[in-house]
Amino acid sequence: MSRFVLLRSLPSSPSSLSAALRLAVCVPSVLALDACVIMTPSPAVEALELVSAAAVNAAALAPGSAQNVVQLGDAQQIRSVCIEYNRRVEVPDFVPAMQAELARYGVESRVMDAGALPATCMTTLQYSALMQWDRRLFSSEYTPYLSTAELTLRDRGRVVSSASYRERLMSTDKWQSTQKKIAPLIEALLQRPAS
Repeated sequence: MSRFVLLRSLPSSPSSLSAALRLAVCVPSVLALDACVIMTPSPAVEALELVSAAAVNAAALAPGSAQNVVQLGDAQQIRSVCIEYNRRVEVPDFVPAMQAELARYGVESRVMDAGALPATCMTTLQYSALMQWDRRLFSSEYTPYLSTAELTLRDRGRVVSSASYRERLMSTDKWQSTQKKIAPLIEALLQRPAS
């Protein structure tokens, strides 16, 4: 087995007795190790690396947000919505997640077939979503997840607002629940905080 060692904190040419003594003590200790040892010359470099790694991880852990938000009307007064059921969406918990989020805002919802909306459905919510499959970290099984969603809110046939979700590259929200992913979309559609 080969051993690689990088000792940047030691002088490159041990000219003094103390440097030779340090080298004599360090080399046998390092040779006893089964892995690489990297020592940096400055704690400031280590601190900078730690801070930059923390910043990158914090950005990746940030919750997703609504994208492509369009607000053409006032949705703040909406209290009831008819959801137009989309049979092409294969995400099994998508409609229940939308209904749960709408309920958080005090908006009643009912699911209707897209071609059979009664005249009493003044406000409608249309949606599309894509499901993809991937393996979680340290897993050999494929798991489905919501990768894309688009919601459009209409009042009397006119678009009031729309928003979309897209999975971000290098983001950990990939494995969040469908409800957590669409929560920012519902907030953007209704243009108000949850009640």
